[in-house]
Amino acid sequence: MRSVVIAVGLVLCMAIGQANAAGLRIALVIGNSNYKPSIGLSYFLSDHVAVEVIATTTEHQVRARGPATDLTVHKTWVLPPVVSLQYQFAPAAQVSPYVGVGVHYMLFHNGKNRNGFSVKLKDGFGYALQTGVDVAVGGPWSANVDVKKVFFDTRASISGGTLKSKVNLDPWVVSAGVGYKFWPPRSAATPRTGHGGKGC
Repeated sequence: MRSVVIAVGLVLCMAIGQANAAGLRIALVIGNSNYKPSIGLSYFLSDHVAVEVIATTTEHQVRARGPATDLTVHKTWVLPPVVSLQYQFAPAAQVSPYVGVGVHYMLFHNGKNRNGFSVKLKDGFGYALQTGVDVAVGGPWSANVDVKKVFFDTRASISGGTLKSKVNLDPWVVSAGVGYKFWPPRSAATPRTGHGGKGC
């Protein structure tokens, strides 16, 4: 049965991306307290198959590390909308696990340079793997826990291209949230569907 679910949640991103270039290691680090709200829309093509679109934005620090160097050179926000295709194993059950695979676009914005450095990070596409579980809590409401592994490779250009380096950003994204099924109206025979917030 086709249905539409809107979800909001709280997401925690945990990631370290790094690269080596000319003896200087460039590390992309996400702070430990990086809890951010997220919003998602799920459209169920059938009882078992859904397309999900989610969005959130997170703050990152770019640090330069070397034998005698460890300082912040740039701060930036990232908007990584993710589109996923999911498979629900038990859509009619109260507890329904699922898996998914998707694509995302990393968009860096509101960057601020630090300590005399000029840093530019290249936007681009990546992919994500996903698993989670939906739990029906009554009526059109559901609770969700979701885990994503996001894969993204980019380029860092520092001080006008004096130093260029490949940076691997592969965060784990853990989220929890609530979903509300808007259409069709829930009935006793309607399978349970719905996702919490799931994004980085």
